[in-house]
Amino acid sequence: MKRLLRTIFFWENPMQGAFFGLTLLLLWLWFCFTGFCVGIAYRWPFICDAVEGFHPLQFYVLALPPCAYCLFLLGKGLVAGIRQTPHFWMRLAILLEAVAFLTLLFASVEYLVTDTSTTFERTHWRLFSVILACLGTGYLFRSPAIHPAKPPICCAVWNGWFIVFSTLLYGVNPLPFVRRGCELCLSLELPYARACHRLFHLESRHGCLWFTVAGFVLVGVAYLLSGDLLARWQGTTLRRFFTRAIRLQWGVFAGIYAISLLCVAWQQAKYRQAVQKLEAHFGHSMDLAEYERRFYAGRTPDPEYWRKVETALRCFRSDKGDSLEATLKEHPTAVLPRELYEKRRKEFLDLVERSRVEELIVNPISPPVQCYDDTHLFMGVLGDIDMVRTLAKIERRIGHYAIDSGDFAAAAKSMDRLDLICDFLCKDIRIPDGGTFIWIIRNELLERLVNSRLPPEDWLETQATRLQQWEERIQRREKAAVDHLFGMYHHYVVHLLPHALPGNKADAAELHLLHWHSIRFFFPQAWWLALKDATAFADSARISRFGEWPFSQSVCFNAMRMTGHFFGVDRNRLIAATRILRCLITAELQRRRTGQIPDSLHDLPLDPFSNQPLKYRKGPCQIWRFQYQEQELVKETQTVNALQIWSIGADLENDDGQKDDVRFLLEIPDNKQ
Repeated sequence: MKRLLRTIFFWENPMQGAFFGLTLLLLWLWFCFTGFCVGIAYRWPFICDAVEGFHPLQFYVLALPPCAYCLFLLGKGLVAGIRQTPHFWMRLAILLEAVAFLTLLFASVEYLVTDTSTTFERTHWRLFSVILACLGTGYLFRSPAIHPAKPPICCAVWNGWFIVFSTLLYGVNPLPFVRRGCELCLSLELPYARACHRLFHLESRHGCLWFTVAGFVLVGVAYLLSGDLLARWQGTTLRRFFTRAIRLQWGVFAGIYAISLLCVAWQQAKYRQAVQKLEAHFGHSMDLAEYERRFYAGRTPDPEYWRKVETALRCFRSDKGDSLEATLKEHPTAVLPRELYEKRRKEFLDLVERSRVEELIVNPISPPVQCYDDTHLFMGVLGDIDMVRTLAKIERRIGHYAIDSGDFAAAAKSMDRLDLICDFLCKDIRIPDGGTFIWIIRNELLERLVNSRLPPEDWLETQATRLQQWEERIQRREKAAVDHLFGMYHHYVVHLLPHALPGNKADAAELHLLHWHSIRFFFPQAWWLALKDATAFADSARISRFGEWPFSQSVCFNAMRMTGHFFGVDRNRLIAATRILRCLITAELQRRRTGQIPDSLHDLPLDPFSNQPLKYRKGPCQIWRFQYQEQELVKETQTVNALQIWSIGADLENDDGQKDDVRFLLEIPDNKQ
């Protein structure tokens, strides 16, 4: 047993043991990386827990003992080298004195002369420490058997290797929702990482490729130089150090690499089959040109129109206002003093007249120019949607002021313009939720119009028919929205991120994104893992509704589950609102014909959340209204006599029209009124 332990720990041959430990340490990182990729792919619990940042015991039990063994062998070899180096401890004392003096001098210069930027200081300190380490190594390990230039060169090459691979690691995992697994690495400040990104253009194909090639060349040179130094310390040649055990390690490395490439080829074929099935499900190819054609759907983009809209909206955005004004804009039905109300009404209508914003929404809105190779599309930057949202807010205020003044014609025109905006949203498949906020504005204005008793019966009947049409269009566009969302996201994960945002290299460098596609052959395990995740994504994406979101083996797909849930909830809320408003209009028409609101309605539509009939009740109900008091808006509860129709909402709990419920009211006027 004792002889076996002495053999395992290279007791009689420490330099050979150090070279064995160095080889095993380098290859152990490769083996761990392979196991890590396989563990993520097949959802091994301790690997997944490590990715989530829980640091399970099994992970450390498997990873740390080999590293400790390698470090022990390296340390034992270093001690043997120190014993063979003449005057080592005297040189170490001199070197420490020199380091202390230079550190004090360098710190004084930094404090008195240079900028005090933290990153600037850290960059200089890292450079200073690397230079000291290289020169100090050459000074400490001066020996007749070793050329004096070899130790500092070896140290410099190892530092270069560390800079290359730490920069690559710093750019790993750019998706925010799966970034937790790299918290330890990404939380470290690497001042040189950004400099390397900009200097070597790591967001480009050739820059990232040659940077990685340089890293592998450096580690090879450093490995051979270290072996040569250890061999010379022992008085032998490097060739004799490549024993059967070391050749076996490199053979295992080559075998893993070859198997990884075979797995990549097999997974690539499965991925293509999954994409073909996904294309068959949605009925078209997944390339960006097809999505661009579907977005326009025969419509012609009109950039001049959107420039006019942007110019007109500047008048409304120039209002600086205070917090009270911002709150008033969000709650246009707030009860205000007469003078303040008239002042705000006059200022707003003057802005509307001056900007001629009403003239911009007469015909169906033309789509904006949307290039599907533009990276802003994938980053969610949709400036035209912000402008449409602002237009809807303006129309809401116009409609409210028209209702307050009893001008039904102006209020009806405002509703027509909101319908044109909603028509634009139904055709715009880029927005998965269909612009829920804008639909809420339209529905709330319609509710207020019904309660005002201003609309004639034929207009109300037209609105009921239109609501039915809106519901059908919302349901039809859902599959197109799901298709577009998965298509864009699939392209984003499979093509855009591996190519480091080629359309916006400045942002790619700022975000430390890499051109992963150019270095895939250096890390075939990661290539296989990415293909496996993309295959699972394509297999799971064959759905038609957000509510059908399945659990997938794809990490990226599962990361979107909560987002898909919210989109499904928004879709159901829109459908519930259209059904409730149709019932509200039916009740109002019966009130006009019979003189009273019916106690119940036959064939109430189904609640899209519960698949049960909507809730219907006449009588007292609580509402929230904002009152202006002492330069602020105060939210107050009031009880009114009304008909309320509501959906129980996504929580599937009947809250009597409150909290998460979707509710609309038809107030019952007093006899005096």
